[in-house]
Amino acid sequence: MLQTLVTEIYGLDYKGQIDLAKQIYELYTSTDGVVDVDWYVESPQIDYRLGIAQKKDESRK
Repeated sequence: MLQTLVTEIYGLDYKGQIDLAKQIYELYTSTDGVVDVDWYVESPQIDYRLGIAQKKDESRK
């Protein structure tokens, strides 16, 4: 029987997430019967924050 094991790590501290992921990766690779260990990390993304003007600027027509 083939089973898939997935672990997702969330948190506010990105470095802490990566450190924990490395520990889990090492645990998986050292566990008998666990094969084909891989991991995925998203590339850093740009975070856009947009504001909305509350009043219309009458000088810009």
